[in-house]
Amino acid sequence: MNRDYPAGAFFKPGTGPTVRKGKETARKRDGDRYCRVVGPSCEYASRSHTTFHGAHIEDAGMGGDPRGIRSHANNIVRCCAAHHTGKWSLHSKHLRIEVLSVNPLRIRTWGRDRVPSGKWYVVHEEAA
Repeated sequence: MNRDYPAGAFFKPGTGPTVRKGKETARKRDGDRYCRVVGPSCEYASRSHTTFHGAHIEDAGMGGDPRGIRSHANNIVRCCAAHHTGKWSLHSKHLRIEVLSVNPLRIRTWGRDRVPSGKWYVVHEEAA
């Protein structure tokens, strides 16, 4: 039993040391103020009040990541909060990331129009 939390408290999945290490490594690799999901065209990255997140390329899911596989730095990219969890974001399923290479990590971001029959198109692709 952990004395810091009341009995029966629920913990947010995936907030353990493996996730923190992966996100810290991704922050050092990607920088503090760069939205890697949409690249230099991100309209939020230059704003002083923008929060940046470590976003999973492959979702950790509701069960978290007990084996630490999805929390590796190669599965996490830095991005602004808007493109991570906003209306047009990874969480809303309007954006998705394709890994082009792992070492060094190179990604291509796909976006979908905000209509039900929206077609996917390339939003940003990192140069080799």
